[in-house]
Amino acid sequence: MKINLLIKRNPLLKATFLTFLLLLFITNVNATETTLSETWSLLEQEEKAIGFSFDRYLRTEEGYLYTSNGVLQLEILGGPAQKMNIYAELCVDEHYLAKAYKIITDLGGKQNQITGTLTDGQITIVTTGPDGKDFQSVFQPEETGSLYFKESFLNYIAETKGLLVGEKYTAKVWDYGSNSLSNFTFKVEEKATYQYQGEAVAVFSLIEEEPGQTTWLVSADGDVYYSYNPLQNLSARKVEKEEIPELSALSLDVLLVPGNIRITHPFRSLSSKIKVIWEDVDFADFNFTDNRQRLLDHTITATTHEALLEISKDQRDFSGRVTLPLTESKFAPYLADTRFIAPSLPEVKELVKTICGEEIDGWLVTQKILSWLYQNIQPEMIPQTLTTKEILVERKGKCAEYAILFTAMSRAAGLPTKIALGERYQDGVWVGHLWNEVWLGEWVAVDPSHNQLAPDALLLKFVDSPEVMGTQKVRMGLIGKLGIIIEDVSLAEEEKPAVTLHTGIQGQTYTNADYRCRLTIPKGYQLIETEEQGMLMLAVVNTTGPETQIVLLPFSVPEGTIGAQILSSRIPVLGQVLPGFILISQESGEINDYPAAIGTWTYEHGKTFKQQNWIIINNDCGYLFVFNSSTEVWNNYESDFAAIREGFEIVD
Repeated sequence: MKINLLIKRNPLLKATFLTFLLLLFITNVNATETTLSETWSLLEQEEKAIGFSFDRYLRTEEGYLYTSNGVLQLEILGGPAQKMNIYAELCVDEHYLAKAYKIITDLGGKQNQITGTLTDGQITIVTTGPDGKDFQSVFQPEETGSLYFKESFLNYIAETKGLLVGEKYTAKVWDYGSNSLSNFTFKVEEKATYQYQGEAVAVFSLIEEEPGQTTWLVSADGDVYYSYNPLQNLSARKVEKEEIPELSALSLDVLLVPGNIRITHPFRSLSSKIKVIWEDVDFADFNFTDNRQRLLDHTITATTHEALLEISKDQRDFSGRVTLPLTESKFAPYLADTRFIAPSLPEVKELVKTICGEEIDGWLVTQKILSWLYQNIQPEMIPQTLTTKEILVERKGKCAEYAILFTAMSRAAGLPTKIALGERYQDGVWVGHLWNEVWLGEWVAVDPSHNQLAPDALLLKFVDSPEVMGTQKVRMGLIGKLGIIIEDVSLAEEEKPAVTLHTGIQGQTYTNADYRCRLTIPKGYQLIETEEQGMLMLAVVNTTGPETQIVLLPFSVPEGTIGAQILSSRIPVLGQVLPGFILISQESGEINDYPAAIGTWTYEHGKTFKQQNWIIINNDCGYLFVFNSSTEVWNNYESDFAAIREGFEIVD
């Protein structure tokens, strides 16, 4: 059997396909193709089976063909498990040199396809979206010559040279996940044995030295028995089809890190000192500096890195710094089309023209695009990463979609733009985040998803890149190996409030000094202050009706946040989490003259329940009320719900 690693070496086909639900395609062997091997592999994370793949290796008239059909069970942000099916194929010539590849994907019936052709020193990529429209990009590498896929280079060495202990092998390979060239080096570490089906099989241990850290156990004739990717903490081992068990869910990590202290209003932060602690990822892979962040110190022990950073909110006015478009060759990577970012699309150019008109000042163009994005793209925690074209159609997404579309629009205006990756602190936790940097005589950070021209001092940068995939090596490497400590932080001073508040519960009244609010509840209810995943929460408990619950959740937001946007982003998530979810209405209302976004729905949990969310935004403070009861008794409590809302006040 030969080396079939399309799924084994990277079960998610790089982060490009990390969160897609993919369609399983069954390939038929043509009369001119000969099957050389067929292999089943079980994919595991921490000894839990999270997927499997069926790989074929075939001889064709032109050379060789690798195909891989895979299934993954995914859990996205605590939501329900979803099956992800994968079909991929690689075509190589008789010398194992890369010729073409195809990846076909599907999410909820929406198919996506990527095909690549390598000819005459260039790589042509065609992406076909759910609408059937094609987007083509062409890569012309500066270096030409023998170009492999990782999979085919491993086969080439195993078949033509043989695996020799102590030897290193290097080749230029095309990474079809990130659409980029890289040097691939692996070393044959030692001979070993591997237990398979009760027998000890002689294998070679291979270690990838660049660009990743994958290890393989491979027989002399190229049969892969085991592989492990430490950056993703994923392994694959050869099995018989009958051994494949029921799958557990692969948890997609969003780099969630608990905060060491709680900061109520992070968006008011002006400066901070942050210690970052991590393992395994090389310090050289980071870029900790930008216009607002600098490295104070870096230490390393045998396995652990520590970096001390100072971050300051940069509130300078950059007007008049650059005139667009910028066309110098040094900016070419930051103006180009990439896998997800497409400034050359006619609809992007037309949109930028509509938004910016004749404006050519780089700072003012930045403001116009940032404002349009925040008002027209709906925040929603979708699992997949959308392309520019898809974002314009869907008009929704998480921080990645905001950053991608901002990059495409800014580049279309002639403004060099980067993607930045790091962590954002909010409500007691750090969460992985993407934002942007634009060239205004220097690289300047802006955060489209939070509508921040001058990001606060609790936005922590790790790395930047001209493309999304360029940030993912650091992201994947930090999973499960990251700690963040806030050593110092200073916040913008507020005017001294006219009324002094003290946080706590007195009888039927709850007061929160940080969020400047007070809630008085009717008799028959009890107040309980608690915490959930680092967020403060006030439970209003009905002492006689356990099926009825009320919760008040205060939270922090950037100024200018719209309550209706938050509500709209909650509904799709709840639609996945709550069984039998049915949306009844979205509307607006008021709580004591404060505008509120209101959502009402039902769900099933043994019986039918009704839930209503009310969201108020006041400056950088948000307040979420959740009213929940079975539909059988909902009407009996509506007057109580109204009384609780009337008992809420914001103390300005």
